[in-house]
Amino acid sequence: MAGHVYAPDREAGAGDRAAIEAACREYAEAWYSADEARMGHCLHPELDKRGMVRRIIDDRAEFFSPSLVSAATMVELTGAGVGRTEPGERRIDITILATSHHLAAAQVDTRNMTDLLHLMKFPDGWKIIHSIWTLEGGVIANSRTDT
Repeated sequence: MAGHVYAPDREAGAGDRAAIEAACREYAEAWYSADEARMGHCLHPELDKRGMVRRIIDDRAEFFSPSLVSAATMVELTGAGVGRTEPGERRIDITILATSHHLAAAQVDTRNMTDLLHLMKFPDGWKIIHSIWTLEGGVIANSRTDT
């Protein structure tokens, strides 16, 4: 192909895998500790984050997809302490699912959420650019309405 440079697929080396895991850990730890700066550091400015969760009202499941959450909103929510969790209650399990060139996919399981993250390697390091998430059990709220 004239004018195109082709680089064959490659698995990430140990250094890249450690940096991918570090970005994922920073994401979870920033959320738990309400650290805006750390959250901002691991996210790409064009992050999009979406979730599919289930809400149960009067024993009836309703599915909805929350609005798109941007990097700026994630930083704001983090700073507001939405995810603040005491150290003894924290859990962070990271699994790198795939790597290729400057791309990675990882699963981050925390105390009550699972995020599937897509990361890209930029000149300033690995950044999270996309997330889909769900709450543990996929349930955001159990409630009953009084009639």
